[in-house]
Amino acid sequence: MGNFAASAVSVPTSQTLPFSDNFTSPGDGSQLSVNWNDQLGNVTVVSGAATGEGAFNLSTVNGLSVGDTKVKANVVLAGGGSVGLVARYAGPLYNNFYMGQLRDIGGGQFQAAIFKNIGGTFTTIAVGTTNATTGTGKLEFEVVGASLKVIFNNTLLAFGFDTSLTAAGSAGMRLPEGSTASSFLADQVPVPNAQTLPFADNFSTPPLYPADGNQLSTNWRDQNGNITVVSGAATGEGDFNLSTVNGISASIVTVAGDINLTAGAGQSVGLVARYTGPLYSNFYYAQLRDIGGGQYQAAIFKNIGGVFTTIVVGSTTTKNSGNLKFILNGTLLTLDLGSDVLASVNDSSITGPGSVGMRLSQGATMANFSAQYD
Repeated sequence: MGNFAASAVSVPTSQTLPFSDNFTSPGDGSQLSVNWNDQLGNVTVVSGAATGEGAFNLSTVNGLSVGDTKVKANVVLAGGGSVGLVARYAGPLYNNFYMGQLRDIGGGQFQAAIFKNIGGTFTTIAVGTTNATTGTGKLEFEVVGASLKVIFNNTLLAFGFDTSLTAAGSAGMRLPEGSTASSFLADQVPVPNAQTLPFADNFSTPPLYPADGNQLSTNWRDQNGNITVVSGAATGEGDFNLSTVNGISASIVTVAGDINLTAGAGQSVGLVARYTGPLYSNFYYAQLRDIGGGQYQAAIFKNIGGVFTTIVVGSTTTKNSGNLKFILNGTLLTLDLGSDVLASVNDSSITGPGSVGMRLSQGATMANFSAQYD
């Protein structure tokens, strides 16, 4: 033995956001750079792409700590393989993280799913119902609050909610043998802490729109289901979808939006106020619902601790579109469609200030959302 040498490996203890790696400067033995730490198996660098070596290989970024985050990479799935992006990683090793995955399920179909790993045990949070037809493209995993989304080639494939891991953590990638990731990026999702009234969103004004996967802008937070933007209108994706505005707190407020229900589809659309959460709980909700026969019925509800209670059932109308307005002034709650008052009632269950938002059933739409002091 000659020319023996030993030196310390300098591992970063902090990273600047956004963090990116194009894998063009590999370490010794074509390993990932010192910005990374293998937690399971081994990821090597081949032709400018991180490549899985073992059956499952997890690597995370050293010194990165972010809570509301989006993790992206250009991926190529090996036949029958998968690729996963990791967020809020706390460790140690193969423990305690969220993962958004794309997997080859055969027949030219690629399915997205979202998992949590708690203490080394994986639990499925959501499985996408819409599959991709390619395993090559840009994969994105977005984790904001309790909302988790997988976006592939700018199309939302899976979404779910979970509160198991709330603390900031690292980001990374899980690659099985032969699958690759390149142009890795991890960044913080800026969530407004405060908004001023009046607030308005036409779901089309740059630079907020178009957002990744045609999602609502960062002014909003999904609390149940998912709302996407289609042709300048917020559109419900799941059975029932609730999104609220970040940073608004008001009690005397008017919430409005231009709504449209598809005749005969059994859809509903509504406006939310005095929302305090968490998730699908604690708010007032004023709704217009297709009850069949060309009739649409108004109603006002309260949600206390996740349980809906009808406060008043209002008038029916033959109108399935127009400007829907929910007015809250003290205990008086009023729902208008255009110039028609459809429901009005007094209720004192929720008197404190809260956020505003919208709840849309699948396919129901709302444009030109607004909120202002009454």
